[in-house]
Amino acid sequence: ETPEYERDVKELAARLGIEGSIEWVGFTQNVPAQLAKMDLLIVPSLFGEGLPMVVLEAMAAGLPVVGTQVEGVPEAIRSGHEGLLVPPSDAAALAEATRRIVSGEVDWQSLRKNAASRHAEHFSDRAMAAGVAEVYRRIRE
Repeated sequence: ETPEYERDVKELAARLGIEGSIEWVGFTQNVPAQLAKMDLLIVPSLFGEGLPMVVLEAMAAGLPVVGTQVEGVPEAIRSGHEGLLVPPSDAAALAEATRRIVSGEVDWQSLRKNAASRHAEHFSDRAMAAGVAEVYRRIRE
């Protein structure tokens, strides 16, 4: 993020009349505190970023995700289970997926529960350590 980009985004928010609805946090050391303020995380990535840590952090917090079908995001989020996935560069699909959750068409509580459970089972420090141990066990055999 550059100062010019930040200025452009804030100017756009002002033109749209939504600047008062946005909390401009910037960089934070306390990600869990920021995630606790949210009901839904939207990750509109246009291209792969591996498996974004913010997606895993959201899942650990029981926060559903609306994300794009790029690289590692679909490895963590199964559309309809822990959140919803849409094609990249499709603003209408992103808005529709968000609407489906906000309107209750997709059960937000189930998404929350599934996100936390999937994180604990597959992406927690214990799950990752067990996976590494399994690799070493196979190598020794």
